[in-house]
Amino acid sequence: MTKKIIFICTGNICRSPMAEYYLKYLLQKAGKESLADISSAGIYAENGDPATYESYEVLKKKYGIDMGAHRSQFLSYEKVYNADLLIVMTGAHKMAILQRYPDVSEKVHYLMEYSDERVNDVSDPWGQDIGVYSQCFEKMKNPIENLFLKLVSDENNNKN
Repeated sequence: MTKKIIFICTGNICRSPMAEYYLKYLLQKAGKESLADISSAGIYAENGDPATYESYEVLKKKYGIDMGAHRSQFLSYEKVYNADLLIVMTGAHKMAILQRYPDVSEKVHYLMEYSDERVNDVSDPWGQDIGVYSQCFEKMKNPIENLFLKLVSDENNNKN
């Protein structure tokens, strides 16, 4: 069964699109695209904005991932209720979702829950230089890879 996963940040132009495109990349590389329908959205996003230049460059230079097609999306009621998993970058994002939609708490998780680090928040690199964007992505990389491994593991367990 395909899982609907939405990565969520503030404006949907930095953290959440990098997470979305990296997880899509991992799934595609493994031939497992059918495991999950991956997207991203922002709590305060304007619809239609491209990813920041720095976000685009971090993924393009290191992994050859092209985020040129990304356009920001507001986290709508439909997206929240159609998703299986809402993955947030900060406590403020989680709080904003739960204030609007208190009945979805079981599907809201911090990205860093998929990490060994004892920290919840992934800081916003917006307005910083490309080095800060690179550090931000490096912080998200391991939890995204762990989420990928969990999706593959869940698929294998469901086959048995």
